[in-house]
Amino acid sequence: MADEIDDGAFAPLLAELARLRASGRRGRFWLRDDDAVAPSAPLDAFLALIDRYAVPATLAVIARDTGPELADRLARVSGVSVAVHGWAHQNHAPEGAFRAELGCDRSLAVVLAEARAGREKLAGLHGARFLAVMVPPWNRIAPEVAAALPQAGYLAVSHGGRPVAGWGVAQVNTQVAPFNQRLRPVAEGVPAMVAQLCRWLGKSGDATVGINTHHQVLPGIAAAFLERLIRLTRERDLADWVGLPALLAERGAVPLNRPAGPPDRAA
Repeated sequence: MADEIDDGAFAPLLAELARLRASGRRGRFWLRDDDAVAPSAPLDAFLALIDRYAVPATLAVIARDTGPELADRLARVSGVSVAVHGWAHQNHAPEGAFRAELGCDRSLAVVLAEARAGREKLAGLHGARFLAVMVPPWNRIAPEVAAALPQAGYLAVSHGGRPVAGWGVAQVNTQVAPFNQRLRPVAEGVPAMVAQLCRWLGKSGDATVGINTHHQVLPGIAAAFLERLIRLTRERDLADWVGLPALLAERGAVPLNRPAGPPDRAA
């Protein structure tokens, strides 16, 4: 499948990364994969891909539904950290509204109680791999919930797009989600994803772009795109692949424990 994507499709991105390097800066990418619960063939494929290139990644795990099986599986890999992907990934918004688990449709006390339970469960299961970071289901969280997350023991939030001012909590966001729930043909999808990466590199003050995948739908064109992106940037030394722990530290949200495995920066 990777052979179906021509290297030429990445030319605009490689040119943008080369321009950054010539200006004394360097592009950076980081990976967040959502909706992890248990070991599976798609998860194995994702872990094999990042292990092949020694790229760090963070799995956003649905706290209620996971258990020791996932922890045992991750104990056999390195460079993978774990964040909280909500308690149950359950929609509590009224009919017709955008789906949200961490919205304003329940009391703040109830939402924070679930957030605390999720943090405690995943910290117990994953130990040093665990990061006290909330990844809101559907990338949606009410400002008052985000601001109150430190009360539930969280260091940061990771949602989608630009950081939101006034939350009072660190944010390390993803910006590009290649071929997730709405897969598109190669001819249409790859140029669109490359254009998004270029656009966000230009918008980012530190030339860092977060890539959000969902391993359940990764096999196929999405995996081919990700593999080619990693390989080209690594082979041509045009970008660094960094881990969420390093990005948290840059924002002053230093994890209590480092994730297991080698350093989270893969140059």
